[in-house]
Amino acid sequence: MFRNSFITPIFYGHFVRMRFFQSAFTREAIVRVTGKIDEYANKPDVPPVVKQGWGTLQSLIGRWTGTTLDAPAGQAGQAPPASGNQ
Repeated sequence: MFRNSFITPIFYGHFVRMRFFQSAFTREAIVRVTGKIDEYANKPDVPPVVKQGWGTLQSLIGRWTGTTLDAPAGQAGQAPPASGNQ
């Protein structure tokens, strides 16, 4: 443990981000995992801090993924929207 560079998670995050925009399979997998986490976070017996933390994490990831990349050509409706500055 701790033998890899601290930059490794950043590279991996960028890799997953690029795969999300280029692969329908990856998009579907991420949507499915997000749905499962949403189900858990929205249960009535889950502490509010978990819901708030999950919402904050989704907001941060949404801003990071939606601000610099455009949807691939021909898939304009499939990319996640940038966080709400409308």
